[in-house]
Amino acid sequence: MQALRPEIEKRFAMFEEDVRRVDEFGDEEDAKRLHRDLHELKVYVLEGCETMDEDGARELLDNIKNKLSTIEDLIGPNDYWWTPPDYETAEVLRSVHNVLERNIKPKKKGWKRTLSILWDCFWGIVYIAVVLALFRIADGPFQTMVVAGLVLIYNATKASSEGVLNGISVLVTPVLGEVSKIARQVKVVAPVAPLEELARTNTERMLKSGVSALFAGVGSIIALYHILILALNAPL
Repeated sequence: MQALRPEIEKRFAMFEEDVRRVDEFGDEEDAKRLHRDLHELKVYVLEGCETMDEDGARELLDNIKNKLSTIEDLIGPNDYWWTPPDYETAEVLRSVHNVLERNIKPKKKGWKRTLSILWDCFWGIVYIAVVLALFRIADGPFQTMVVAGLVLIYNATKASSEGVLNGISVLVTPVLGEVSKIARQVKVVAPVAPLEELARTNTERMLKSGVSALFAGVGSIIALYHILILALNAPL
């Protein structure tokens, strides 16, 4: 992560140019404030970039997100990362934030996600095989109707339960976002990272539910096909 420092220094150079212009033509109080902001940015952001590993860069990125999230709240604990930044500081932090996001590799969960989906696909195939086997061994129209009914009831129950869970997750995420804003207003530390992780988890859950719904749909089509065949073959 040593390549981060030159990129971040470019962002600081633009801020330093603004500070020099205020020194020459601006108000003295504004100049003092900007010098203080520049010093704090160097202490909290720039120092340590040369020796920063990926975990350190990720922690810095989370801290910047937390500080930028306090802009609207205008109040926070007595801690640098939990006090609202001035406009100029926020601009620098956004620039550094973009540099970090471009350079930090996502956590290597891709193989776990892929393995989880493949595992769901495996059980989906097993489910279809079981459904086909049940219809194959069904003896007569009555047993076929019972199997078809059980398959449809199972799929409907599973779909409704997953729908409720997904709905709750989707509704809870924005509520927790508002709760975290209120927490920051009353000087309670409420990091942004857990909410982002929750949003990613919801996305993964929706994807897994989609895979499950696909195989359930195939099972339902098989059941409806057998019901249709029975209906067509029924004596008038």
